Amino acid sequence: MKLPIFQFSLSMLIAGTIGVFAMKSELTPERLVFFRCFFAAITMLIYCAYNRRRIQIPKISMELLYVIFGGLSLVSTWYCLFQAFELASITIGILCYFTAPFYVLILGSVLMRENVQVSMFAWLFLAFLGIIIAAANGIDVIDGADLYIGVVFGLLAGLFYAIATLFGKKIKFYPPEYISLLQMCIGALFFSFFIDFSLQSIELKSWVYVLILGIVHTAILYVLFYKSLKSIPIILIAPLMYIEPVIAIASDIIVYKSHFGIMKFLGIILVLLATFKISRENVRITQYPDKE
Repeated sequence: MKLPIFQFSLSMLIAGTIGVFAMKSELTPERLVFFRCFFAAITMLIYCAYNRRRIQIPKISMELLYVIFGGLSLVSTWYCLFQAFELASITIGILCYFTAPFYVLILGSVLMRENVQVSMFAWLFLAFLGIIIAAANGIDVIDGADLYIGVVFGLLAGLFYAIATLFGKKIKFYPPEYISLLQMCIGALFFSFFIDFSLQSIELKSWVYVLILGIVHTAILYVLFYKSLKSIPIILIAPLMYIEPVIAIASDIIVYKSHFGIMKFLGIILVLLATFKISRENVRITQYPDKE
């Protein structure tokens, strides 16, 4: 039991540092997503080969379509999240992204007819109120237009992650590592149409950061997350997932010296409290895709 808890906690700690590595790379969101997918796909291919996982060309089926659309939703999550980091801040971006559990419940109730308690909408209101309070207290250090566009991208990141989660719930027969490999290949292929391949313009430090993002923050994080997920009591999953935003916010303060007033701190507490309540409900019904 101790090892799975450690592995899961470590995966959340790694996830919490994604914002810093993304910002330090100084690459555009499009390039970041492409190279993250590219290096993660190579790493997952090596992992599958090392573990003697048989790689087959997938047959056309509804299951494959769920994998494809889930993958596109996942990489769209990353793109929107990186935009939010760049335009607003790591703290604002991660807070907005953590509204994903609300979207899962809302979309699940509409599309899959899952029961949702009315009280969940009160928590949803509380989370958005927290985002407004936290964002409003960042206007003094971030251009107002960029800040609110960043908030929108952060909320879209949460929405796309929720969509990826719902597609993940539909996938029954593909093993998790195979799903990840396919989705990384799909993501790299999709974003290859939107980036400039003049690689000489990328500095060495950028290569280091994006290589770590692909290998550590995607492939290794993925392996730790899924290897531990099935062995952890459900009651511990939601609390442990909050290692990620705590580390993300702490890294924003330490690395970028972000200013936190009382009102911004209050907004953060409101969002984390509300999403914690919803996450405890979600872990009972949700199969998560790869982390952000």
